[in-house]
Amino acid sequence: MIRAKSLKNVLSIVLIFLFTIISFSDFAFKTNVQEEENSKINLREISLQSSNAIKIKLDSSLSFIKSVANMVSYFNTIDNSKIVPLLANISKESDFQRISIVSPDGISHTSDGKIINVSKYQYFKKAIKGESNISEVVKSPIDGKDTFVIATPVFNKNNKIIGVLYGSYYNDKLAEFIDITSFNSEGYIDIFESSGQFVLKSSHTNKLIKSSSNIYDIFKKASFDDGYSYKKYMKIQKITRVALPHMNTKEKIVMLLIHPLV
Repeated sequence: MIRAKSLKNVLSIVLIFLFTIISFSDFAFKTNVQEEENSKINLREISLQSSNAIKIKLDSSLSFIKSVANMVSYFNTIDNSKIVPLLANISKESDFQRISIVSPDGISHTSDGKIINVSKYQYFKKAIKGESNISEVVKSPIDGKDTFVIATPVFNKNNKIIGVLYGSYYNDKLAEFIDITSFNSEGYIDIFESSGQFVLKSSHTNKLIKSSSNIYDIFKKASFDDGYSYKKYMKIQKITRVALPHMNTKEKIVMLLIHPLV
């Protein structure tokens, strides 16, 4: 009888122990799921905020360049000797590395006294046809640094295009928008073009992408959950909503969010 009672107590302890383990495991699972969901929400918010900040910066820069082009249009020509000194003064008070005026044949006179040919660049070709635009990353013909350009046409009093005005930034000008602290300093942001070419990489010490210049090089070597693959991201320019798969590389598993900058 005593033995039976003892056995009953032991079984009770075992059952309680097992129930506790199962309950704790279930709680831990639910907690992990909730933590992951919270991380996704935070990731969305940070990505959206950063994307909006960059968009606002670029939109305001484009408005600024258009206003300078309007000032130049008052000369009714782009050959006036007062234009380059005017651009030099404006450039000093702006965030642009330099501001330049371009003739229809593509010869550019920069605010810092350089003369270069930009006729082969898409930003010039678009602007001379009347389209204000923000370029993809280009190598500066002056110093070879990665640069992006904001260009707009210049009109005369008869509303005829007489040239192009553009301002140029070095890529690291956008760094202030991606140097964030999140997820206990583990989160970071990179910016890349629809082609996968990096515009700007985070300076985070634990960043996943160190040497590659194209994010698709990383995607090709990684695996994704939820049926994702790098081919899906090859169409990034068509993405209108965010995606949140886990990306598994040889080095680590990361939660990835890609947000279009439109």
